[in-house]
Amino acid sequence: MNLPMTPPPTSPQSHDGPLGFHGNPKESERPTRRPMILLDRVRFILLFLIAWVVLVVASIGDNPLLSVGDGIRQGLRSNWWMLVLVALEVIRQVHYWISEKSAAYHRSWQRFWKGFEGARGKLPPLLRYRLARIARIAVFLTIVSIVLGKVTGESPLTALFKAPAMVVQALPAILQVVLIMLVAVGQFVAIFWYLSRGGVETYMPDEIQTRFSDVWGQDNVLHRVKENVALLEKPELVEAKGGQVPRGILLWGPPGTGKTLMAKAVAGETGKPFVFVEPSSFNQMFVGVGAMKVKALYRKLRKLAIRYGGVIVFFDEADVLGSRGAPTGGFGGLGGAGGSSPIGLDQCGGFGYLSERAQLNVLRSSPAGASPKPPTPIIMGGMGGGGGMGVLQPLLTEMSGMEKPRGLVNKIRKLLGLRPVPPPLYRILTIMATNLPDALDAALLRPGRIDRIFKVGYPPLEGRIQTYNGYLRKVKHELTDEQVRLFALTSGQASGAQIEAFVNEALIIAIREGRDTITWNDLTLAKFHRRFGLPDQHQYTDRDRHSVAIHEAGHAVAFYRLDYTSVIDVANIEKRGQIGGFVAPAPLEDSDKDWTHNLEISIKVSLASRAAERLFFGENSSGVGGDMNSATSLAMLMLGNWAMGDFLASHGATFEAMEGGQPGMPDRAVHDRPFGARVEAQLQRYYDEVFALMEENRTELLTLAHALEVHGALSGSDVEAVLNKTQGPMVDGRTYADPTFVAELEAYHAEVIAKLREKGPVEIRLPRRDPVPQLALAASTPYPNGNGHGNGWAPPWPAPAPTPAPGGWGAPPPPPAWPPPSAPPPPPPPPA
Repeated sequence: MNLPMTPPPTSPQSHDGPLGFHGNPKESERPTRRPMILLDRVRFILLFLIAWVVLVVASIGDNPLLSVGDGIRQGLRSNWWMLVLVALEVIRQVHYWISEKSAAYHRSWQRFWKGFEGARGKLPPLLRYRLARIARIAVFLTIVSIVLGKVTGESPLTALFKAPAMVVQALPAILQVVLIMLVAVGQFVAIFWYLSRGGVETYMPDEIQTRFSDVWGQDNVLHRVKENVALLEKPELVEAKGGQVPRGILLWGPPGTGKTLMAKAVAGETGKPFVFVEPSSFNQMFVGVGAMKVKALYRKLRKLAIRYGGVIVFFDEADVLGSRGAPTGGFGGLGGAGGSSPIGLDQCGGFGYLSERAQLNVLRSSPAGASPKPPTPIIMGGMGGGGGMGVLQPLLTEMSGMEKPRGLVNKIRKLLGLRPVPPPLYRILTIMATNLPDALDAALLRPGRIDRIFKVGYPPLEGRIQTYNGYLRKVKHELTDEQVRLFALTSGQASGAQIEAFVNEALIIAIREGRDTITWNDLTLAKFHRRFGLPDQHQYTDRDRHSVAIHEAGHAVAFYRLDYTSVIDVANIEKRGQIGGFVAPAPLEDSDKDWTHNLEISIKVSLASRAAERLFFGENSSGVGGDMNSATSLAMLMLGNWAMGDFLASHGATFEAMEGGQPGMPDRAVHDRPFGARVEAQLQRYYDEVFALMEENRTELLTLAHALEVHGALSGSDVEAVLNKTQGPMVDGRTYADPTFVAELEAYHAEVIAKLREKGPVEIRLPRRDPVPQLALAASTPYPNGNGHGNGWAPPWPAPAPTPAPGGWGAPPPPPAWPPPSAPPPPPPPPA
């Protein structure tokens, strides 16, 4: 049966949104030019007319005999160029007005400017920026110097240089002294003003091309964010009914899940200005600079809100600004195959076999010194530092402080004893994003400041499919819908940023091989390298390589035979950091809880490494330490905390009540009490069962260990091929159906055991039957498990027709006794 395809939820490509919100289409999608507000349309005309009036008044003041009419006529003759500028500006605004009304006219000008932009784009970007900046400064100084020259009757350049001196000379003596004092004070004011600048970027509509249709896998949160933007665009929908527009949104979740991308989409969709605040800019060298920055920021926001009817401000990494310096809560990274695990490890990455929730619970119950230390509290304040109290207090005041009358007019009214004009309604929507919500101060999160809090978590299966399809549409690829669904299925807990990195890395791999099309193996290898990193430059001895392969083969066989809720994503023996090998699972479905049988399987998979080593070597290595720690911790939690045994009382609760500790594991003397005996008995029962499983699958263990030694890393599909003796994407498992080849593997194992207790290298070379292909991991494929469970999903590659092996396919041969009674002599080593 082929993989059942469920059509992914379609992301809203149209700009229709909740509450009648249609969004802001991209500039390339608009049929006409975006309409301008009245102030933007007439401001330059008013500026030129005011400058012309100033020149006329100056000419009348210089000649008392000149009447107003004669002064106007003289101004028309002498300053005609300014009226020409007014006429050109009128023509420009008429052009804009026609572009706002006529789609055909707008398209024709778009084609013209597209050709011009193509020619301009040949210049380097930095050179274009500098030339444009020089041109703006030159135009401004030219206009100012011409106006000053007309007023003073001197040449424009001379008037420009004499302007400061003329201003000082025109003042009375007392005001000149005051001016000098102001200049002295102004030096310090200028320093603090300069320090308070930067870190705040303002984007006007149409400057950002990201839209809501570019955000994939977060439809639920996206719908709510669109609702807030709609209320900001049409506040009368809620204000006319006695409510108010929500003032703040907090987006929290793991890194890379799309919080900043969602904010960019808000900036692109809304017709309001979007202000981006960079947290690092609030680091302060002097006390008070942070408060000055906050006040300057909200002064700017109020102006934009009055001018455009609303404004959106986005604080990225809000925990930098919204914390009073308390230590952050939560847990750190859970470790993984690519780095150091928080539980004592020597060889095996046993921690990775547990589910996400089981890992979290083991971390909570780890003994002192085995888990990462909590972060040291850092108290902000004093002379400088980060955000802290110096920024949080003014931020809280500005977000919802007392609305007082502002502006010069209100100050004059108060001076005259008149009642000030009530302040206008500032519609400021604050969006904050963080991956440390526990670090935010409670006062910041109260309603009125942050009204709505949304978690932006890892996308579900359908969201991951949507995200994969979104990024794959941007490149050339050969993947089918079925293969994309398989990648999404085996990419649990993958964020949107990680999926983007997978696709980008796959494209780099294809380009490295001289192709421009992504294939199945490209994306699989990219996913493997991005998740686990590159292997260390570590060369195993023959003995160590064989022991690690047996160890990991035990995990893989137990996982394959017992677990039907997950598949093997990859099995690996290549050393990465402190991890000598690992078997990485991929859940078939998103689940919220672990049942007793799930945890029993996790414990058995952890114990399988010791069982495999004891079965083949008669003893075990220290590499099983991490696995034993995980198995013991889970068993103690099952029996002592989760009532998965014969007792109902929770040791976590009793320990907290008796010792004043935290809910978790009992004290260190637990193994000397009856509870410890129950845990040991439970673990022994699980171990006996998994040891029997290893004995039943001894040949499969040996053949899988050989495949790991040859290839270093195997996909889940190749693990299945070896265990079932079928053709896989990289490994031909039918080779292991030959009893002669299995006997060669037994002979090699006997040589390794002999050299394990003696000095000297292993004299028999690792048996091989076929050339080893280049490592190109294929993605794991959901398979019918060996315990009878199956999901009915077929591999995405064509399966070759089975070829009968010598002795028939049938069931695997019974495990030979040790040592093998009639093992043939090993074949001579092939010539170098």
